[in-house]
Amino acid sequence: NKVVNRKRTEALQIFYDLLKQNEEPIKMMALIANQFRLLMQTKYFSQQGYGQKQIATNLKVHPFRVKLAIDQARLFSEEELKSIIEHLAVMDYEMKTGKKDKQLLLELFLLKLLQSD
Repeated sequence: NKVVNRKRTEALQIFYDLLKQNEEPIKMMALIANQFRLLMQTKYFSQQGYGQKQIATNLKVHPFRVKLAIDQARLFSEEELKSIIEHLAVMDYEMKTGKKDKQLLLELFLLKLLQSD
């Protein structure tokens, strides 16, 4: 939520705390990607006229997650969400193939995303 809401200080503090607890950057990136994917999907379904309960049923997620995602999706244009998801997909590939340092990739992604705080 801190990342999506672009709360730079809090998001980075959580990131560094998780690293200190030996959390895997791939795992953190997967959680972030999952959230942005949910935002994109809820934005799409909302634009198609679906209600919160219909979206939750279609996506097989809890209605409260959909409610939060609808509110958060308003913070991003469709193009921004597409760009973020594409960037996360490239990052996923680079992390899993060992092309670049996992921690550095995620940190740079967060700094870039959160620069408009």
